[in-house]
Amino acid sequence: MKKVITLSAFYFLMFSVHSYAQNATADSTRHHQKTTKTKPGKTDVSSQLGLSNEQSQKLNQYNKEAKQKKNAVKNDSTLTSTQKSQQLKALKREKEKNVSSVLTKDQQTKMKALKNQQKTKNKLPASGDSTHT
Repeated sequence: MKKVITLSAFYFLMFSVHSYAQNATADSTRHHQKTTKTKPGKTDVSSQLGLSNEQSQKLNQYNKEAKQKKNAVKNDSTLTSTQKSQQLKALKREKEKNVSSVLTKDQQTKMKALKNQQKTKNKLPASGDSTHT
């Protein structure tokens, strides 16, 4: 479940930040950079993928819809935890399908490489972990 949340957050951040940056003026861009909660050294995935404005807009819309659906499922008190989990997994698959429909084959390949890189990075021990020397 932690991986699902991490990947969902990763998708949301990579596409939502890109869209905002394209529409912002120079002053608001500087303000955005100061207030964004991104980690130091994190690169802009959308620029690495070479997304067009149209692709970026579509992905932002998909992310917005997915977030709304996800919140609706999480806040639905009539669902059991198993049902919520199943619906969240289905939403994730739907979102991945939508993202793939927007990206070119080359961009899909780059996205998979970036995801794998992020997974590898998340599996590394913390810098203060003394168990691995």
